[in-house]
Amino acid sequence: MLLIDIGNSRIKWALAEEGQNELDVYAGEYLQDNMAASMQVFFADVQPCNVWVSCVAGDKISQQLEQWFEQNWSVKASFAHTSRRCMGVTNAYEQVDALGVDRWLAMLAAYSIYQQAVCVIDCGTAVTLDLLDHNGLHQGGLIMPGLQLMQRSLQAETSAIEKATIKDALLASDTASAVGNGCLQLLRKGLGSIYEDLARSFDEDLLCVITGGDGKRLAAEFNSYEYRADLVLCGLHLMARHFETL
Repeated sequence: MLLIDIGNSRIKWALAEEGQNELDVYAGEYLQDNMAASMQVFFADVQPCNVWVSCVAGDKISQQLEQWFEQNWSVKASFAHTSRRCMGVTNAYEQVDALGVDRWLAMLAAYSIYQQAVCVIDCGTAVTLDLLDHNGLHQGGLIMPGLQLMQRSLQAETSAIEKATIKDALLASDTASAVGNGCLQLLRKGLGSIYEDLARSFDEDLLCVITGGDGKRLAAEFNSYEYRADLVLCGLHLMARHFETL
């Protein structure tokens, strides 16, 4: 089974054999205006008979993927979708499908793995935070700009700001690292403070589970957390096994 997670700028994938729990994850940046070329590069030596996809990049990308799978592999892929309930987790959104499928899969994985109240933080292009209680009831979440997006926004909207860099210091003596360190500290402190507020107001132990490319870098403010780089793909794998055994 081929598992594919399409984000806003990157693609992650893993091949899962029957009975396999741990995933070997691969990743790369893709070309939104030439998805076929990107797929050819990533999957030139792959010939799966079963494909599951998580895609938050929009319908146009999903359609390109579907077409490529059928033309190159004669495979009709299964696309993950957000639902009201799945695998013990209940979605809090009034409009169910408005919750991004990547957030949904990350919650399914975190709850399935740890079986307790969890705060799931995904640090990608956007940073998302979602809270589940010990019964798997989603309490809601937050979305904020990610580290790279925050830096690019400053560069795009402010004159004379050069490309951001991050140095190992609280304060900076040049503009590039002032931007990089400032964005990093803002997200670190903000996420740490939000988690502490949630943990204090919650009447049960709350585990923080972090994923995403900037996850380890942004987790410096947390005294305790679990980092799972493959959380979304793990959720996709669990969903695939769940529906294929129904």
